[in-house]
Amino acid sequence: MAVTKIHAIKSTVNKALKYILDPNKTDGTLLSSGFHCEPITAHLDFQMTANLAEKVRGGRSNTGGADNLAYHLIQSFAKTDKIAPEEAHAIGTELANELFQGKHEYVITTHIDKDHIHNHILVNAVSFVDFGKLRTRPYETVRQIREISDKLCRARGLHVIDMPQGKGKESKKWHTQPSWRDRLQLAVDKAIYTATNYQEFSALLQKQNIEVKEGKHIAFKMPGQQRYIRGKSIGPRYEREQILTRIAAPNKGKVIDFLPHTKIEKAVYRKSSAQIVRDIQRTANALVLTRKENVYRVGDYALRLDELKAQCDETRETIKELENKNALFLNVTRSLITYHKYLPLAEKYEQLPIGKKRRFFAANEPGLRLFGHAKDALSRDGITPKDPTAAVEALKAQVDKVNALQEQYKAIEGRIGNLSQARDIIMRIIGQSREDQREKEKGRQRQENVR
Repeated sequence: MAVTKIHAIKSTVNKALKYILDPNKTDGTLLSSGFHCEPITAHLDFQMTANLAEKVRGGRSNTGGADNLAYHLIQSFAKTDKIAPEEAHAIGTELANELFQGKHEYVITTHIDKDHIHNHILVNAVSFVDFGKLRTRPYETVRQIREISDKLCRARGLHVIDMPQGKGKESKKWHTQPSWRDRLQLAVDKAIYTATNYQEFSALLQKQNIEVKEGKHIAFKMPGQQRYIRGKSIGPRYEREQILTRIAAPNKGKVIDFLPHTKIEKAVYRKSSAQIVRDIQRTANALVLTRKENVYRVGDYALRLDELKAQCDETRETIKELENKNALFLNVTRSLITYHKYLPLAEKYEQLPIGKKRRFFAANEPGLRLFGHAKDALSRDGITPKDPTAAVEALKAQVDKVNALQEQYKAIEGRIGNLSQARDIIMRIIGQSREDQREKEKGRQRQENVR
């Protein structure tokens, strides 16, 4: 069983790194590794990536702000889990790889100084691939981490909690009774469906002893409830403007117009029974999408899906090739940016008398260490520290190209999902109609045999 938690680091990444790399906790740092960075200097790599992101994205605000520098994730295994430190480290690495999708530098260490083994993962908040910020959401991110961790633990026969308590749980799902908000939402939906105007909507709620509070924000209170619930807290569809729009909607209880044209569309409308087409909106949407994707016969679904999947695979391979080509170029550009950013500080340090250098270094240690780290990286790669402007512009163009391809990839994936769903809807209808036809044919045959 593994318990997970995560928190943001807004300053002193080096202190967090120093703690998780403590040799007394990690078997002499043997149980430590880094992704796209060296563990001991990861805080410098994190900052260099942030510096480059500012140049490529055009400022801190475009990278998602600079409040969170990194995130610290902890994965703790139970005392009862018979797990070796190396296996725990492997599980933590798989967790980080799946969670961060190879876009963020991270350091993982496994601590064995307590009676339970646990992993520490320190991840850069800024991506070195697209230079965006790592987005975390309350409860949702915690739940995502727990689900991945549980999956990895199950695969190794470790115990997991089926209904975990605490942060990250979906509390409503464990309740056996609907909440006030659930019941209120249902009542408002019914009133919207029945009402023809706003006054009638309010009257329908009042008949159920539901109070409606008018003001800047519309709010509701169920019988027995102590406080009002604002409509927007139920959802965006329950604000006054949206309620008015939904009440006035002409098709909220009507069937939309749709004329069949292709053979497959005519087959659906000709053969489908009244019971199957009761959800005509969904069927019509499936037919519209089918026509849009140039699917005119049942066999065309497989052909079109294969074409889209081939496009998806090709786009993914192109993205990988570009990212691989950009890898070395990105590291060099990152080092050039950091080198030139702190070069004036380093030159000033070198010009100082020996007696003043210690105090100056203590006051400017982060910048001077970053300069030294960037200078060493350029030296290892045999790169002359030239002006980085041209390199940054070239990198911007490459990043824009990769981002455009990723959007294209997502769009194709969406088309595959939508067409697959449309195919399933159509095939259920046609398949059921054919089954009905076969049953009718069998009935006629039985009658003829009786005669």
